[in-house]
Amino acid sequence: HKRLLRDCFASLAMTTEIFIDATQRAQAIGLQIAIEHMRRRKPHTTGVAIWQLNDCWPSISWSVIDYYGTPKCAYAELQQLYSPVLASFDYSMMPRRAGEIVRGNLWLINDWRTAFENVELRAELNGQETYSRRVNLAPDSSEKIDALAVTLGEGENILRLIVRDGAHEPLIDAVKKL
Repeated sequence: HKRLLRDCFASLAMTTEIFIDATQRAQAIGLQIAIEHMRRRKPHTTGVAIWQLNDCWPSISWSVIDYYGTPKCAYAELQQLYSPVLASFDYSMMPRRAGEIVRGNLWLINDWRTAFENVELRAELNGQETYSRRVNLAPDSSEKIDALAVTLGEGENILRLIVRDGAHEPLIDAVKKL
């Protein structure tokens, strides 16, 4: 593990701020992977508890709010992940380069006991629409909707998954960093 960490961070002029940002992003991504996986398993798994909301003294920990009451990066991620309607992209997470294709499955999770008719599921990669489909969303459900393949661009790649109800009101606008 030491060699892997050294190789990953060898090119960075590591400052405390860069290290803190990297660890907070890693925490948010870790929570995203676990919570989305569990929510897709509905009805076999119907709840996920977060350990350590806040710190009781200054420390380096997995809390999502530090001792001083400042939310960490994962706090905003949790707000998205626990939305009653969630759009999820299930794909193999591995290092990739520009021009490579990321393939996965699009899921919709609905925790409401109400169905949503004719909702629009839209995917955008770096601001460009890559997918759009209308579906009916059953109450209290998790459903694999379709496959999605996107070609990565240069630099950071942002996938937005937007779900709008029949009246075009947003149910979720989720941002994923690929």
